[in-house]
Amino acid sequence: MNFVKNLRGELSAERKALVKKAYEELSKKCEGKVTIKLMKEIYLSKLHPGVLDGRKTAETATFEFLDSFSMMCRMLYPGHDMVSEDMFVEYYSYISATIESNSYFETMLINVW
Repeated sequence: MNFVKNLRGELSAERKALVKKAYEELSKKCEGKVTIKLMKEIYLSKLHPGVLDGRKTAETATFEFLDSFSMMCRMLYPGHDMVSEDMFVEYYSYISATIESNSYFETMLINVW
């Protein structure tokens, strides 16, 4: 994970603002108590760009998200049940490093949350 992030650099200010806005909306939906379990219930995989263009199923998109987010939490934040804004931003900084297009990143982030 760090290898790709180091190659691409930090999350741009524009993308970071989008991620923080997405977390704010997620936090409202979770009444301020964001957990991975609640994220799974709220995550709109059917609106992920990869699902919309037929490259993956909604189930695959959900699995990929939950698997990678959970793995990051276990590695970087062991023992944490709640998902903080910092954790959310950290996750999307890794995702951002793999997505070149700002419009794809924005569409993906806004659609799923």
